[in-house]
Amino acid sequence: MKNLITALFILFSVTCFAQSKKIATLSGNIPKMAGDSIRLDNLIHSIIKIPVDDKGNFHTVIKVDSGSYYSFNGSYVYLEPQMDLAINKPVGIYA
Repeated sequence: MKNLITALFILFSVTCFAQSKKIATLSGNIPKMAGDSIRLDNLIHSIIKIPVDDKGNFHTVIKVDSGSYYSFNGSYVYLEPQMDLAINKPVGIYA
């Protein structure tokens, strides 16, 4: 019984810690942006410039206090804590 209570306490502690992370992951592949950077803005100011490698891949982790919309190079994305968002734009969809 004591082991069960200890296990439940540890599980509860780990769950609470995981929910307290206020970060979001943004990644993807946009070949047309290869070697450039992507801007991520909120309504007030620019948050970060995300570098894009030579193959068009990018990856970043940002602090997000609550769910909100962000400008992502002219498009809008919704991010909230603990969210993993992947954005992929194949070459064929560009005009």
